[in-house]
Amino acid sequence: MNLRNLDLNLLLVFDAIMQERQVSLAAQRIGRTQSAVSHSLRKLREVFNDDLFIRTAGGMGPTPLALELSAPIASALADIQGVLDSHIDFKPDQTGRTFNIGVYDATSYLFLPSIIEKFRRVAPNATLNGHHVSEENVFDLLRTGQIDCAIIGNACNVPEGIISEEIFTEKFICAVDKNHSILKKPIDIEKYLSYPHLHVARDSTTPGQVDIELEKIGSKRNVLSVVPHYLVVPQIISGTDLIVTIGEGALYDFAKAYDLKLFNPPIKIPEVKFSLLSDQRARMDGGNKWLRSLCAKRGEEIRHEKKGLYMSNPELFA
Repeated sequence: MNLRNLDLNLLLVFDAIMQERQVSLAAQRIGRTQSAVSHSLRKLREVFNDDLFIRTAGGMGPTPLALELSAPIASALADIQGVLDSHIDFKPDQTGRTFNIGVYDATSYLFLPSIIEKFRRVAPNATLNGHHVSEENVFDLLRTGQIDCAIIGNACNVPEGIISEEIFTEKFICAVDKNHSILKKPIDIEKYLSYPHLHVARDSTTPGQVDIELEKIGSKRNVLSVVPHYLVVPQIISGTDLIVTIGEGALYDFAKAYDLKLFNPPIKIPEVKFSLLSDQRARMDGGNKWLRSLCAKRGEEIRHEKKGLYMSNPELFA
């Protein structure tokens, strides 16, 4: 086929259906009627000689060809939109745009409440969606424009075209129930390893930074349980002999709410470096710049907050 025979407006319809998986929602996304989108889908099927999207119980399921076309079409549309937006004076108080930010479980706790408060105040007609991301999918989500930026800890193997900017660091801290017997000092490595541990990871096979450092000195901890979310940690360890060793971000709030005690790990663990990731092609877009500035500002606030946390909360530490 020749591109000269393709109405490029059809690509907008294709991308909308791919994102929404329903004709009615795709029509709303691009501001067209449902019948107009259905008509465009018929044209697309003729052009590509493929069904592209098949009606299923869960919506419009993409065919193998549609999945193959998805990334290059989304990327091309994002490139065009980025060029257009770079020449427009972005005004957050006037935009009705939908923004998408990628976060982890822990970073959502640190970032989203503050950012959403500022976002709502400055851009009352816009929408901000948070997306749970992982190291496996974040780069593709950025490339295809499904998210505008992401906040990731220890980002590694960052591909060409993705910009990574460190915005704050976080050290590891241990948390236990306030009546835990480990609190009878001194807290050394032998004592630390004699108790069962709670590990936070995406799955039971993913080692934590704690385990990596212990392996270096020929030691291993007894991981009693692995959970995928940070926010369940305080409820799990409260009233038990479990020890959790995680980033300090939410632990100060957890300790106050659940009567936990904190202490520094008896082994050296490198700090987690949190970075703001964005696609190079989207960086000139005014809206993307503005959202990244909110994230960078929040990172700066977190850095300042951390400086005074120990001094202002000495009662939380063993």
